[in-house]
Amino acid sequence: MSDLLRRDTARKREIFESIRKNEKKEIPFWDIVVITAADAEQEIAYVSQLNEKIGCGLPSSIKYHVIPDPLGQKIGNGGSTMAALDTLEQLYGKDLDNYKVLMIHAGGYSQRLPSASVLGKIFTALPFGNPLYQMIEVKLMMYIDFPSRMGPGVFVTCADDIELFTIDGDWDFYGAGFTALGHPSPIEIGTTHGVFVLSTEDINKESNFSVQSAKCRRFLHKPSVDVMHREGAVMDVNTVFTDSAYFMDRNTSQLLLKFYRNHQPLKCEIDAYGDFLQALGSEANDKYTCNVNNVTDVTENIVKTRKEIFDYLRGTLLNVLLFKKSVFYHIGTVLEYLHHYCRNTDFQYELNCHPMVMTVSNNRCLESAWPEIGSRCSVMHSKIGDNVQIHGESIIEYCFIDDNVTIYSNCILSNVYLASDLVVPENSFLHSVVIKRGTERSYVTIACSVKDNIKASESSLLQFNSLTFGGRKMNHIVRDVLHLNPEDIWVNGSKIDLWHARLFPAFTSHNDSVNYAVKMLNYVQTDHKMDLDSISERLSMADIINRKDVTSILAYRRDLKAMIVS
Repeated sequence: MSDLLRRDTARKREIFESIRKNEKKEIPFWDIVVITAADAEQEIAYVSQLNEKIGCGLPSSIKYHVIPDPLGQKIGNGGSTMAALDTLEQLYGKDLDNYKVLMIHAGGYSQRLPSASVLGKIFTALPFGNPLYQMIEVKLMMYIDFPSRMGPGVFVTCADDIELFTIDGDWDFYGAGFTALGHPSPIEIGTTHGVFVLSTEDINKESNFSVQSAKCRRFLHKPSVDVMHREGAVMDVNTVFTDSAYFMDRNTSQLLLKFYRNHQPLKCEIDAYGDFLQALGSEANDKYTCNVNNVTDVTENIVKTRKEIFDYLRGTLLNVLLFKKSVFYHIGTVLEYLHHYCRNTDFQYELNCHPMVMTVSNNRCLESAWPEIGSRCSVMHSKIGDNVQIHGESIIEYCFIDDNVTIYSNCILSNVYLASDLVVPENSFLHSVVIKRGTERSYVTIACSVKDNIKASESSLLQFNSLTFGGRKMNHIVRDVLHLNPEDIWVNGSKIDLWHARLFPAFTSHNDSVNYAVKMLNYVQTDHKMDLDSISERLSMADIINRKDVTSILAYRRDLKAMIVS
C-alpha cells in the first residue's frame, strides 16, 4: 500500500504546488482557511507567520483567518468550532452559503512537543519541500481533492495529524449532515479514538475501489474492546474504522451556530468529536452525556451542556467515507516526532521525506552516511559547520551548528546556536526562544530529556518522585544537583509539573543561553553539582510562552535562511 500512497501523495503535492504558484486557477479550492487559537497572544503569533507565508508558501487566493477562543472558561475544540462559526457569520453572513471553509484546530500550547509551543503545531516543519513544508501546507496538500467534491460548508481537522489515502471510487461530501473520514485500524487503536458503527448493508466487500460511502448508525468515543464487539463496530479480522476529520454542510453548521448563540458564554469544555459525533446517527442516544471518563476538566455544567447539544443535533445524519487504503499519523508528542521522522520508513517513503532539507553543511560525508529511507537523522532549515558529528537518530531544525560539535543520539534540537566544541548528550531536548524583558530582548533555552513527561504532575511539594528532569528523578536533581528547594521552582501555588518549573535562566546572548542549557544537561547526567540558586531570574516553559518575542524568532529564522541560500 505504501507505493500507492506515495504516488497519490506526490500527485497531490504537484497540484498544490501549481495552485500556490497560481498556475492552475481553475481547480476548485478552499474559499476560507480558519486556524483556531487559544488566545489573543497565540493569534498574533499565527498571524505573523501566515503573513510571511501568503504568496510564498501559501496560495494567495484564499481568505485566511486566525480566530482565538473567547476570554474566560476553556471551551475545548468543540467550543472553538462554534466560536469560529460565529465570527465567520459576522464577517461574511449570507456569503457563507457559497463558501467552502477549512477549519484547522491549532489552539493549545503543545506541552507534549514544546518545540511547537511558541509558534504553534500548525507551523511544525516537515522534512521535504522548498520552501520547507510546514503542517499547514501539508493540510492543504492532503485535502486537495476535497473541495471539488463538496458543497458549501466547513471541513474540520486538527493541526497535529497527517492522513494519507488514495481516492479512487464514486464518493463525495454532498450528503446532508456530517460526513466523516473513516480509516481501517486495529481494534486496539479504537480504544483511543472515535469508532464508527456502520450500516453493513452499505458496504460492498467485493468492491475494488479505495473509497466507499456508508451510513453510520452510531459513533463510539474511545470505547473498550468489549463495547466495540457488542455494538457491532468490528469488521473483518478485528478491524474497526476510526475517525480523523469531518465535513458539515451549511445547514448543519448553522445548527451549531444557533446552539452557540443561545448558550454563550460557554461554561465548559466541548469536544468537537466526542460531543458532536456521538449525537449523530440513526441509533444515537444520550447516555454518553453522563460519561465523563474521557473529560479532562469536569465542570458542573458539562452534563447539562452535552445533553443540550444532543437535543440540537438529534436526527442529524452521519455519513462516513471509508478510506480503505489510508494511514493516520499523529505528530503531537516528542516521541512521535522522533519516531516518524527518524525511524518510520513508511512515513518517510510515503511523504518522500529527505534526511537533509534546506540545509547547508560543510561536512559532505554527513548526508551520505544517512539512508534516504530508514534509521537516520532529520535536519531541516539549518547550517552545519566542519567536523560536526551527529550520532544516531535526531531531529535538528532551524539550527546554526558551529565546527567540531558532537550530538549524540535521539535528540531534538530546535532554534539553537551550538558553538564550537560543544557536546550534546543523548536524549537531549533543546529549544531556544527569544523573550521580551522590558524593552530589551533575551534568550532562554529550554533543556530537558526527550523522555521527560512534561505534563505529568504531583499534588504536593513534599513528594514529586514521579517527575523526571533530564531523564533522572526530579527530586534528586532539584536538591542534589541544582541546589534548589522545590519552593524555588514552583512558586505562588503553580501546578507541580515540568511545564511550570522555573529552571531556565535568560541571557542577552543566544550563544550563552544554549551553552548553559547544554552544560545543565551534561551536569544532570553526571550528577555534577551546579549552583542554579545564584541566578536571580529563572523562567518556566509557561513563563516563556507568555513573554515570547515572535517577531525576533521569525527574524532569526529569516537570517538563518539567508545564510543557507547564499
